[in-house]
Amino acid sequence: MSSKYGKPYNVPADLPPILKAFSREVLRAQPENLYEFGEAYFNDLLAQAEADAAQPAVTRLSKAELQETFTQMFQQADADGSGALDMKEFKEVLSMADLGLTNSQIKSVMSEADVDGSGTISYVEFIPLAVDLVNSMYAKMEMEAEKEEARQNASDYLVKGMTPEQLEATMRDVFVMCDVDGSGALSLPEFQKCCQDAGIGLTRKEINHLMLQCDVDGDGMITYEEFTPLCHELLVEILAHESKQPSELEELMIQIFQDEDVNEYGLLDPITMSRVLKSLDFGLTNIQTHSILSTLTYNAEGYCDYVPACRLMSEIMYKMLDQGAQQERAAQINALIRDQRIDFDVIHGCTAPQMAALLKEELSAADAAGTGLLDRATVAHVLANSALQLSTQEVNGVLSCVDPDPNGFVNTMQLSEIAFFVLQYIAQEAAVAA
Repeated sequence: MSSKYGKPYNVPADLPPILKAFSREVLRAQPENLYEFGEAYFNDLLAQAEADAAQPAVTRLSKAELQETFTQMFQQADADGSGALDMKEFKEVLSMADLGLTNSQIKSVMSEADVDGSGTISYVEFIPLAVDLVNSMYAKMEMEAEKEEARQNASDYLVKGMTPEQLEATMRDVFVMCDVDGSGALSLPEFQKCCQDAGIGLTRKEINHLMLQCDVDGDGMITYEEFTPLCHELLVEILAHESKQPSELEELMIQIFQDEDVNEYGLLDPITMSRVLKSLDFGLTNIQTHSILSTLTYNAEGYCDYVPACRLMSEIMYKMLDQGAQQERAAQINALIRDQRIDFDVIHGCTAPQMAALLKEELSAADAAGTGLLDRATVAHVLANSALQLSTQEVNGVLSCVDPDPNGFVNTMQLSEIAFFVLQYIAQEAAVAA
């Protein structure tokens, strides 16, 4: 019970992330003596902080300042005024210049110099080149620093389009669902299935990485306590080093679709297009996949010309997989909600439960046998004539929600439950693009 005479304490803003990082290292190391491990850990942390504080700040020079600095230093070293220095003198001048560059970067600058037959370098010719080179290095260093700062800002960093809290909640729900015996632990095969069933687009490589890192005690079982503190930051680390350009995505997709196109017509039906796209191990969430499928167009016979479609899909996919783009998208959506009062929890005048009920009613009216199954053509007709007044893109997106069974029938219950979230994603994309 608190006392009004008690001394008030304020928790420093940077304490929670420090404790979180410490907890993560404890889980990874599994120390026998927690107190000794903690003492060593925080002593190292303190030593690093003191070293960083003692490090003098390096002032990066402007182009004009670089030009002046180089000219003065080279002229001072050039005792005979020849306008040239030998390699040793040249290196000493660059090393003495407080440019904020590493030894490797200084060597890189030197490698751009032209050495004449006498083993000397004309610094008058070299200075303009060096100024541009050092300036570009500054720009690259600043860009890398910004990337690292964004990567370390885990509380705001989106993974698979989700905040750490959203990712944790999603994985917790799926973990509990897969933990049928309620033990709080999953075997590695169960954990693999859990990650696949999460529907957030975890790739095979990402799942394997999570399995290896989260089984910290090596017993072949993963507990929720082991998994939760590591999931988000591990995925941040993986995604920070993985990126495919649109051209790479396009080439991969065309190759895969061509393998399906046994007749080499350059055309595929919507079911095949959907199946192939969903099978790609690119890291797309279910909703993102349905959104991409909604952009496809089909000819009068119901077939898609997949080569131009791959170009469009690759550009959309690249934005979905790029973490910076997803961060920007989330910020834009939040701004639309805040500034323009757009309510994305209501789509076509319906909340998620209302839309599910409406679609169930409309699809049931077409289901004379009451089986909850309809062929794709009938579902497409119902959606196109729905009271929701869906566009062609929205109809395609909803149709992609559920794959037909071996007999070609669609489960209308499943489709009705997920349709809102696909339409919500499409609406958000349209609002951001407007």
